[in-house]
Amino acid sequence: REKERKRERKRERENVKMEGKELEETEKEKGKKKLPDFLGDALRTLTIREKLTFFLMFIVILCFGVIDAIASRLFGLWPNKPIHEVVPDFIYQMQYTMHTVGCHGANMTILRLRNGNLALFSPAHPFPPSLDQVSDLSGKVEVIVCPNIFHDSNVKAWSGFFADARVVAPNAIKEHVEKMGISQVISLEEEAERQGWTIVDHSPFLRHIFPDIVVCAEGKGDKKEREEYLISFDTLQNNKAEEGALVWLPMGWNGFRVARFFKFVLVADRSGFRKSIEAAVGEGGRHRLSGVVFSHGPPLLSDEVNSAISSTLSVHLPDRDTGGS
Repeated sequence: REKERKRERKRERENVKMEGKELEETEKEKGKKKLPDFLGDALRTLTIREKLTFFLMFIVILCFGVIDAIASRLFGLWPNKPIHEVVPDFIYQMQYTMHTVGCHGANMTILRLRNGNLALFSPAHPFPPSLDQVSDLSGKVEVIVCPNIFHDSNVKAWSGFFADARVVAPNAIKEHVEKMGISQVISLEEEAERQGWTIVDHSPFLRHIFPDIVVCAEGKGDKKEREEYLISFDTLQNNKAEEGALVWLPMGWNGFRVARFFKFVLVADRSGFRKSIEAAVGEGGRHRLSGVVFSHGPPLLSDEVNSAISSTLSVHLPDRDTGGS
């Protein structure tokens, strides 16, 4: 009986070891799948030409990232440009320089809420002149929005200067924003319901773990009828070709389009992604836009903006089965 008990204990120890090894192997497999799901699957669906462009793109990003990091430490950050009014007493923007993939321009969008206060999207660098300009606008800063992980750098600093403002982020990145040291983060979905915004969530068609968000807001222009403006966070871009053309060219960031960088790496379903945007804001979509305001590039304010979105998406984001890119 004693020998039998010893053999039983030995079998139990071996079973525990086996279970531990299996668990460890499972965790390793999960870790291995993260890269293929995000990047590997994307690379496998690209043509040879696209793969070469993709490779060149990341070489350029790496080179400019290193150069920009050194220059920023030696000479400091580029100053923000002054606030300019996009839609009278409703939408303002301030251009600043992002230092994530090399030195390139981005916009902080300032939206006047229905109660007269302000919402900041993708905050710029918190230089004193910029803080003063925002403070000089009538109404207090009530909302600070971090739309995605590419525009999170300055959120904490602005929330420190405007302590009473609500920090807002999509549900998918709330935990990421909280880890930056912000105690309470409101979901963008909850804030949109409070403010009467419409969110177009493209996450079913994106490979990236965090959804890209487009907010449609009601305008307050001279016209009496309802005006809607699309605030696009990286989904659509309108960069000027003459600004940073060398770093933007391989990434396809020039002009009004879906950036090649996002199309290659982040979009899992090109056709579905295009149709998602068109269904909301394209030709015949749910919203008849008076203009589009971008995180990158100058705004488009025109009655033809819906047609422009549809035609641009058809050219730069074709169906996979039609070939080409």
